[in-house]
Amino acid sequence: MLFGENMLRYTIASCCLGLLACSQPATPPPAEPQQCPSLLPTGSGEGSAIVSIGKHSISVADVERRINDQPPFVRQRYETRERLEQYVDRMIERQLFAMEAIERGVLDKPRVLDTVLSTLAQELSREVMTERVNVAEVTDEEAKTYYDEHQSYYNKDEAVRVSHIYFQANNDKAAAKAEAEKAHEELAAAAKRKERGAFRDAAQKYSDDEATKSRGGDLMYLTETRLRERYGDGIAKSIWNLPKLKAMTPVVEGRDGFHIFRLTGRRQALHQSFDTVKERIRHRIFRDRRRKARESYFEELKTKYAVSVNKEAFAEVKVAKPAPKKAVKAPAGAPNSQVPQGLKAMPVPKPAGKSSTQNHHDH
Repeated sequence: MLFGENMLRYTIASCCLGLLACSQPATPPPAEPQQCPSLLPTGSGEGSAIVSIGKHSISVADVERRINDQPPFVRQRYETRERLEQYVDRMIERQLFAMEAIERGVLDKPRVLDTVLSTLAQELSREVMTERVNVAEVTDEEAKTYYDEHQSYYNKDEAVRVSHIYFQANNDKAAAKAEAEKAHEELAAAAKRKERGAFRDAAQKYSDDEATKSRGGDLMYLTETRLRERYGDGIAKSIWNLPKLKAMTPVVEGRDGFHIFRLTGRRQALHQSFDTVKERIRHRIFRDRRRKARESYFEELKTKYAVSVNKEAFAEVKVAKPAPKKAVKAPAGAPNSQVPQGLKAMPVPKPAGKSSTQNHHDH
């Protein structure tokens, strides 16, 4: 039997039960130390026992509950006798591993306790959020309002993404154009050499557009209308007609200087009706409500359990740094240290009957 991911999940669940049982104070105190209650059901009043482990048992009802609590497509796996026996065998393995883990004090390990607490928190969150928020409560009217307020998510015009390098003319138009043409020649040569990042580097080095040079001249996505509004009809047409990604325009004159544009993306028009996205919107609203409900519940619990945080104490936390790696010196006569780990350096055989100092000209 493999103690894999499913077994680990089952073990954690069992440990959760054991931890909860152990956390309940005994009233009145027992005369002698009492162990944590067994993780196994007693099986009493639940029909025939399928498995006995010591004085406890796994009953027919217990197996049925565990199987029938799973989704229908999972339950179908256990309709044959063979698969049912395999399932019970895994139940036994889970119980024995969990019992032995508690016997050995595994629950005392911080890492294991963190896992147990995370499992409990996740299960509680699922239960409470199911009680407080339901996707069925999101109405079509609410979804339509969201759709109308977020038109840009669902309806987009065709657009191109471009980067540019801008050379401001100032009072010397000829000099700015000459500088732009020189940069264009350099970029064309770099493109032939297939140098990656050349345009971005040139934008950061040469561009006079302070708003975009730090990000390599990226202008993000622009529709044809926005291109015309920003740069005029001529430049917009030059950009829009670039034949393929990474293609550049020639040096083009703008209102106050010269530009080199490079096509980095093209987005097709997107038009989605409300009916086609209604269910997605309802689930989006549901997820947002669930997030807010969880935050609200968190605040309720902090009040219920009187949580207070001493922020000054954070300065006292000392995080251990990893120990520096020690350099391992190779012993004298060891194989070449450049040989990858796990491979042996193969000695080069000497030519038969020749001294190692002789060269190939002696042959």
